[in-house]
Amino acid sequence: MLRVTYSGRWHTEGCTENIQAVGVYYLYIDNELEGGALKFRPSVSPDKNYAEMYNIEINHYIMPETDAAIVFDNCLPHRFCSIRNSTSIARRRTFLNFFVVCPYYPIATLSISDLPLVSYERCQTMLKNIEDKNGQQKLPDLVVDKILSFLEKMWQTDMDAKEFHSRVRHEMVHEKSGWAGIHYGNSGDTVFIKSAND
Repeated sequence: MLRVTYSGRWHTEGCTENIQAVGVYYLYIDNELEGGALKFRPSVSPDKNYAEMYNIEINHYIMPETDAAIVFDNCLPHRFCSIRNSTSIARRRTFLNFFVVCPYYPIATLSISDLPLVSYERCQTMLKNIEDKNGQQKLPDLVVDKILSFLEKMWQTDMDAKEFHSRVRHEMVHEKSGWAGIHYGNSGDTVFIKSAND
């Protein structure tokens, strides 16, 4: 994107998929992009005034880097802080999300709405293009094939993935998750309220 700023919104992953943990692997982050830290806070925390009075740090930040992974418990609401491209040249940040589903409540069946947002072909290309310091393919073909074996029902073409992505974005925009304050006289808690669909 050229000369654009983007901020994520507070969320946890999934609605009914029983996602317990999240892994994000950053394949590439353009050095010209500014910001973009991953911001976390507990789902229940003291209200702002109480936290300030007792010097309690509520928000925690991790700045992602190329070829690094961040893994966290899905009970933590999170968002991406503002990412800016101040240049007139398109910049990119490429990452793969992985979700650990509760083994006691597995996802029963895959339907079209459960498919990833990139095509099988694109995912294979991204995994094979991860390079080490010498410019060589970092992930052995055996590892790439094993990852792809879990993704047999992915979109076959980029056009199919883009169409589904636009439907998912529409749903995300209309989701109603957010923070609410519960006060007990002079103090209270700030609580993350999930969407009615979660």
